[in-house]
Amino acid sequence: MKKIASLIILTISLILLAFTPLLHAFMAGNESCNAFTSGCDTGNGDNTNRINSLSLGRWIAEGGGYFLQSIAGIHLLFSRVELSEVSGTDFQTFQVTINAAIDNMEKAQFAYWQLKNLAAFTPYNQAVISRLIEFDYPGFQIETGLIPSIFVKVQEYLARGDVRGIYNEFYYNTGHILKMLHTLKKDMDAGIFPNLAMLWRLNQRCSEYKLFAQYVAEVFYSLK
Repeated sequence: MKKIASLIILTISLILLAFTPLLHAFMAGNESCNAFTSGCDTGNGDNTNRINSLSLGRWIAEGGGYFLQSIAGIHLLFSRVELSEVSGTDFQTFQVTINAAIDNMEKAQFAYWQLKNLAAFTPYNQAVISRLIEFDYPGFQIETGLIPSIFVKVQEYLARGDVRGIYNEFYYNTGHILKMLHTLKKDMDAGIFPNLAMLWRLNQRCSEYKLFAQYVAEVFYSLK
């Protein structure tokens, strides 16, 4: 009965995650599309269609939304592992949770693949690029209290106007996280308890990437 109840709660949690709105881009690179001539708008003046199927803004939003949904699933997995010390190991629950996290991370990576490919053929907005190059990154870091070791990676790209490089980072980071998730899944499918060192590294990688993407958004918001 406990296992059935646990699966019911897990299923409800995953359903709620699946229907979470995808427009989380204020946390993951929002407004960076303004560094391109196409901007973040469709050009028709209709805010209801602001993010269309061919825009950089849409892929930023989808990538960020699915990434955060995957992170929520990963955190749910962490909580299940943590609670297993008192409630016992339930590999079926582990498998359902990690499968959902993988599915959302794959969707995020696909969105970032579309984003980086579209950006590769879209000219930069040189006025915005100039502002990025002239931006006071050290002052902004001190003022906002951003973590220096992560913000410096954002600065390395934006200080030279390389927004496409940022999008490549989005794509490759989700790919790296996916490899870690598949390694964990392989163990869980074999009935092996998740490797704690791998869980720690996964948590670190997710946290670093989430802050990297957030800091990109913060810089672009400050330019508005």
